[in-house]
Amino acid sequence: MGKFVFVVNLAERPDLLEPALALGDIGAEFMKHDQIGALMRARRLAVRWPEYFLVVLDGDVPAPGR
Repeated sequence: MGKFVFVVNLAERPDLLEPALALGDIGAEFMKHDQIGALMRARRLAVRWPEYFLVVLDGDVPAPGR
């Protein structure tokens, strides 16, 4: 990562939806094994509540987590 990172939400930067989702799914492993957890997929959350979907930027690109 560069010297500075920025945190934005998808409401501010809707153009980051696809690059952010390309980094991988969100949530703990246990969320993938029940019916309610199946509703909590990254794309569904990002489209429904973009103001709460945070993306860390390294420069102008989404940064993978560590």
